[in-house]
Amino acid sequence: MTQQRPLPAADATRPNPMPPSSRYSGALQLQSIDVIVQNPLDVLARLALAEGFDRERLGEHDLHMGLPGHWCDHHVSFSWKEKEGLLQLYLVFETRIPPERSACVRDLISKLNARLSLGHFDYWDNDDVLVYRQTTCLSGQARLNTAQAMTLIAAATEAAEKAYPAMQYVLWAEKTPEAAIEQALFDIAVRADARHA
Repeated sequence: MTQQRPLPAADATRPNPMPPSSRYSGALQLQSIDVIVQNPLDVLARLALAEGFDRERLGEHDLHMGLPGHWCDHHVSFSWKEKEGLLQLYLVFETRIPPERSACVRDLISKLNARLSLGHFDYWDNDDVLVYRQTTCLSGQARLNTAQAMTLIAAATEAAEKAYPAMQYVLWAEKTPEAAIEQALFDIAVRADARHA
C-alpha cells in the first residue's frame, strides 16, 4: 500500500507567477462576458436533422425548413432577430390568390384565426399570398428548448393543414369560407379515420 505524501505548504518566499487579478479566489468571476446568448436556430436545425426534414441554413439569422404535409409540403422560414430577442416563423402558401377572390380569402383568414391558439394568418397584398406567422419572444436570457421548437413546428403544420384545403375550396370551388372550413375539417377527419383503419 502506497502512502500519500502531504502537499507541501506554500512557500512565502517564492513569488506567485499569476498576477493578483487572475488568481483563483474560490468564486468564478466572468467580467468580460455578461451572457452567452443561444441562437434558437441551432435548436431548430438539430430538430430538423433528427426528424429528417429538408433544411437550409442561411447564415446565423435565417433557416428554411421543408415540412411534409398531407396536401403539399410546407416551406417554413425562421428568422432570429437577436437584438430584439424575437424568433419569427413564416409559412408562405405557394398558391397565388386571384385579386377577385381576395375578399373571400380575407374572410377565410378571419375565421381561421379565430380557431388558432398560436400564430395567425395574414394576407400579403403585394404578393397576393396567404401567410401563417408566429413570433416567439426569447428576450431576457430565455432559451428555446426542443419541446418548444417541436410545438412551434407542430402548430404551424396543423394550421397549414387546415388552411390549405380550405383556401383551395374558396379559390377554385368558390365555396363560402364557412363551407370551405367545414369541408376541410371533414376531409382531415376522413384521412385520420383511413389511417387508423
